Amino acid sequence: MSRSGDLTAIVLDVGPSMSTKLSSGKSHLETAVKAIDLFVQQKVLHTKKDEVALITFGDNETDNPLASDGEYQHICVRRTLTSPDLDLLRFIETEIQPGDQPTDFVDALVVALDCLITGGEKKKGDKKIYMFTDAGSPVNDSSLDQIIDGMKAHGIDLRVIGVGIDEDGDEDDESVAHMTQTQKENVQIIKRIVDAVEGEIPVFLYTEEKREPRPTLKKLSALVDLDPTDADSAKVEREVTYHKLDEDETEVPGEERIKGYRYGRTIVPWEKMHEENLTLKPDKELSVICFTHQDNVPRHHQLEPLLCVLPAHDDEDAARGIACLAQALHEMESVAIVRYVFRNKAAPKLGMLFPTISEEYKGLYYVSLPFREDIRPYEFASLAKNKNADFDKEQRAAVEDVIASMDLMKGYVDEDGDEVEAYEPEYTFNPAIQMFYQVTAPDVSQLDADSFLSATAPAASASITAADDDEEEDLSPWWYFCSKDRMFVVVVGALSTGQSMLYLLRTRSTAITVSLTTASLCLDLSLLVQLDEL
Repeated sequence: MSRSGDLTAIVLDVGPSMSTKLSSGKSHLETAVKAIDLFVQQKVLHTKKDEVALITFGDNETDNPLASDGEYQHICVRRTLTSPDLDLLRFIETEIQPGDQPTDFVDALVVALDCLITGGEKKKGDKKIYMFTDAGSPVNDSSLDQIIDGMKAHGIDLRVIGVGIDEDGDEDDESVAHMTQTQKENVQIIKRIVDAVEGEIPVFLYTEEKREPRPTLKKLSALVDLDPTDADSAKVEREVTYHKLDEDETEVPGEERIKGYRYGRTIVPWEKMHEENLTLKPDKELSVICFTHQDNVPRHHQLEPLLCVLPAHDDEDAARGIACLAQALHEMESVAIVRYVFRNKAAPKLGMLFPTISEEYKGLYYVSLPFREDIRPYEFASLAKNKNADFDKEQRAAVEDVIASMDLMKGYVDEDGDEVEAYEPEYTFNPAIQMFYQVTAPDVSQLDADSFLSATAPAASASITAADDDEEEDLSPWWYFCSKDRMFVVVVGALSTGQSMLYLLRTRSTAITVSLTTASLCLDLSLLVQLDEL
């Protein structure tokens, strides 16, 4: 039976530039060997069906099947594609030595490609190349397109681990300043290969839906007179101190405190260095792990937030790439399982990309998925085995009728007599947030409006125009404030009815146009406004 494990070729640069020392005191080669050793250890212990090949380049000798007529020199196949074992680990840890010959890493990739194709023939499993290099040797990129086509044709994934280089740094950064011109040029070649093989699409994500928290109130000091024009006049700050449980309650400064965790009856100290080593520090990314049928992802495993995946600005290739991927997922009724890191050093998330198709647009949405630790399964006992749960047909039919009557897709009859969806999210407000507005609104209305005029708008006028008539009422004074993406306009003044009114900008309610004009600020807000009489 064909194998189903991964087929991996490790390509290691042992050339003269790899002897350069890092700030840690270890050379590029020593750092790369340590990483490879840890990688192979995981293969030996946990993935017995995987196969690994080891190729080095920059050696003083040559040992590979493609070497002839002076080509592919100083490249050695140290291990052909076989299951990793302790002998491979010993070789990595004790026998890899630095070489003196600068060697083209493109030639080394050709040897690795040949190793995977010939050694992995008739074997199933993902084919991968991991190349460890500092890109310090000259490169001939004349055959680059053929190599890229070969990797694409055989479905080979390429990962390049740069040692002592930073392809994303600024020219003034210390991480880039030490790089030679050869390294900088080679980094661009590496990026060209990786981008072409991986088919990367530059995208950005924005939030389509997420849970909106209830507005919070700031903590202010009640011991001082509040100056309405100065937000910091009553500001308070929290300061936490730690004290010993002695008679004097001696304060313990930060440098004398340490965290710890309980292990049985013992408290084990937890050094700060341990905490830093425990924390993942991944780079920002959105990468596809695999594809699967949409039925394999239950609805209850789809978590918030809902993000819309958009192509990079003015990038037509990225837009076509997203459209093609969305169309393919739609036709195959599949989704993409992805790893998502929204910023550098943030905790990685497991997520899903699913397509959205319309006549005008083909795109992708992202939702988070739970890890194993996030799932809280609870299995209910089977009613079939419960002697007290013997329901007759009429009782079952009654329950089914109750469930059918609660179908929100036809839960509301509109003015035309048609059954339409009830409680559409677009028009259904959070009662907790609405209660907050109702409770705080009377207090706001009692404030002195003059004292809350914005410093940027000393002179202001406002007019309210109803949707059903052309009558206007001058309102003075007025003030406004912003909270996140919402703007509230509070109007306190005498209307023709002699009542004070509070106007809050909403997304759906009575149709009223609010027009605000000031000396230094001009807003034209054609919005739907809720009127609440106080």
